[in-house]
Amino acid sequence: MKKLPPVLEGQEFPAAESTKKGVTTKTFDVTSAVKKNIETLNLDYVVAIGGDDTLSYAAELDRQGVKVIAVPKTMDNDVRNTEYCIGFSTAVTRAMDAIDRQRTTVGSHERIGVFACSDATPLYGALHRLRHLLAVLHPGV
Repeated sequence: MKKLPPVLEGQEFPAAESTKKGVTTKTFDVTSAVKKNIETLNLDYVVAIGGDDTLSYAAELDRQGVKVIAVPKTMDNDVRNTEYCIGFSTAVTRAMDAIDRQRTTVGSHERIGVFACSDATPLYGALHRLRHLLAVLHPGV
C-alpha cells in the first residue's frame, strides 16, 4: 500500500522503498492490520476474487495462516496455474457480439472491417475472437 488510509495513520508498519524510472515509491505492508481485522470480524475464510496482485496477496495471507479461497478473475485469462478465469468468457462474448453487429454494416457497404480489441495478453483472447470471426465470415469452415 503506497499511502496509508486515515484509519491506519500514526501506526507503524514495515515499509519498502523502490525506484522505477527515477521515481521512488514507499510501500507499506499492512498485513498485521488486515489480519487483526479478519480476527475482529471473526471470519473463518477470506474469499479473494481477482488477478495476479489480489491473488498474490491472498497467497501471502495463506502463508501467514489465514484460510483463503482464491477465485481467478481477469478478462485476459492470464492468472498462472489456472485453466479459466471469470471474466474471460464475458470479454470474448462481448467482442464476438460487437463483430456480429458490424457484419451487416460492413457487408452492405462491401467493405472490409478491421476490429481491434485490447488485452494485456492479446494473443490468447485474439485467437478466440479470430476463430469466431472466421466462422461468421465463412460459415461451415
